[in-house]
Amino acid sequence: ASLLALTDGFDLPGDDLLVRIALRFDATLLLARDPWRDDLPLRGFVRLRDAEHASIRAVYVGRRERSRYRSATHAREASLQARFHAVGWRIGMLDERDGRASLLRAFGLPA
Repeated sequence: ASLLALTDGFDLPGDDLLVRIALRFDATLLLARDPWRDDLPLRGFVRLRDAEHASIRAVYVGRRERSRYRSATHAREASLQARFHAVGWRIGMLDERDGRASLLRAFGLPA
C-alpha cells in the first residue's frame, strides 16, 4: 500500500512512528513550503499575533529580520527533508499552484 502525506511539517510525530510507517507503506511526503519562504513581505513596525496564545505584540521588521527569516525557513525545510529521507520516506515539495506537477516530481516523473 502507499501513503501520501501533505504537511507544513509542524507538529509531526516522533521518528519512531515515521520509521514504522515507511516500513509498512510506500511513504511519500509533499512538504508545503512557507509562502513567505523567500521574501517576508512585512516591513517596518508590524503587529503580530502569536498563533498558539493569541497574544499580540508590535515588532520591527527590517532587512536583517527578513534575511534571518529567509535563512531560518530554508534551514527548517532542509532539516525536514533530511529527517524524512533518513527514516525512509520519498520527499517532494508542494507547489500550491500546481499540485499535480508537484506529485509527479516527487516520484521522479516529468511534470
